[in-house]
Amino acid sequence: ARRVMEEDAAGAAGSMEDPGFSAFAPPSPHWLATAYSDVHYLPYWNGTEESAEHTKAILDFRVNRCPEFQKCACAKRGGRGKDMQCFDFHFESQRRRCPVDLNTCQLLYWDAPCQAWSSAMGFCPNGDACLFAHGFEEVSYHPAKYKTRSCNGRDCRGEGACCFAHGDG
Repeated sequence: ARRVMEEDAAGAAGSMEDPGFSAFAPPSPHWLATAYSDVHYLPYWNGTEESAEHTKAILDFRVNRCPEFQKCACAKRGGRGKDMQCFDFHFESQRRRCPVDLNTCQLLYWDAPCQAWSSAMGFCPNGDACLFAHGFEEVSYHPAKYKTRSCNGRDCRGEGACCFAHGDG
């Protein structure tokens, strides 16, 4: 199932290439018009193939606001120079959209990066309705990508939260 989704996403990513698009300019009206008419091509996810721990990471990692941080009490927030170990987001810029519609199991966006999203501003003109991934974590924790590559140890959050595979399993 993952391979099928990756091939589907690669096909969708290929259709995004517009000769008039530049990383420093907004996407062309043609790109926007065609990219968002393809919502019915998004595949469905069969989460039964995943372990409970992986399913939780795919569906919930940085999707919810940390209730402890709102009380100024999150012990996993990380400190100066330390990676944040909290599973939830503390700031809106850390928020990730759930990649799956929990009612229908249809994917809500492709695992390909959005060409209109600005990482500096955390903004896409299509907002949460965008059919493409906004940033590293939306790509890495997408069902088509999660745990499909080995962890290199850099910026690893630990096996339970890391989006990369650890060991043989």
